[in-house]
Amino acid sequence: MTDVFFEFANPTAAGQLDYIDTKITCALCHVEDRRGTVVSTKPFTVETYEAMATIKLSPTGGGQAWHVTVEGAEGVQERWVNVPDSTAAINFWDLKDVDRYSLEVGPDTVPKWELVNAKADEALAQAGRAVTLAQGATAWRSDMSFPGPLEPKVGLMGIAWPWPVKIGRLTATVGGVPLGAPIILDVNVGGSTVFTDQTARPKIASGNMTGSATWEPVEVPAFARITVDIDQVGSDPDSPGNDLVVSVFAEPT
Repeated sequence: MTDVFFEFANPTAAGQLDYIDTKITCALCHVEDRRGTVVSTKPFTVETYEAMATIKLSPTGGGQAWHVTVEGAEGVQERWVNVPDSTAAINFWDLKDVDRYSLEVGPDTVPKWELVNAKADEALAQAGRAVTLAQGATAWRSDMSFPGPLEPKVGLMGIAWPWPVKIGRLTATVGGVPLGAPIILDVNVGGSTVFTDQTARPKIASGNMTGSATWEPVEVPAFARITVDIDQVGSDPDSPGNDLVVSVFAEPT
């Protein structure tokens, strides 16, 4: 059995990805030898948890394929895909499409979810950010906003780019300054911090409105989720800091 990883998000006009929960229905299909018709086994349905799911599917080929339908994700209704025999997990968007009538892999299959990439490009373009991986491209920026008084929190929001990037710079601003202690942030890729040296975490010093940090660039796979933690806020109960905006900068790999 091959583990197939699913993750769904709709791009927003703010240049971020809005992760959504969906229902995924899978049915193994094969071509009936006598008549050449496609016959389906009984389908099963899996619901994503926090926009993600990993489903074990049997490898296909030679007149077999998986029919996958998705309920709740914009732009995706169904795909007929070939699942290779693999010991490593495979992203659903990397599976090759097959012809729905012959269940054979065609010459013009697309290995990635180009519709999502196109929609993400469109949303980012509307937000005024660079979106093409043209030679000489410098960096992209994605902002996360946390309105109101701040308090320590883990895994705030989540951003992702629909292509591989590397991240190594962050800036942060607040509308109300922290007093008594600095605001300390952390950056995670797939739930793991990018700071092996925790003293290098981004800070906004007491009485200041801005802060920044740079670090050795970390490579981030396509669609991998980048989250921000607020590890510490100002120690003055009346001035913990408020209206935080964090900007993460990415470069092409």
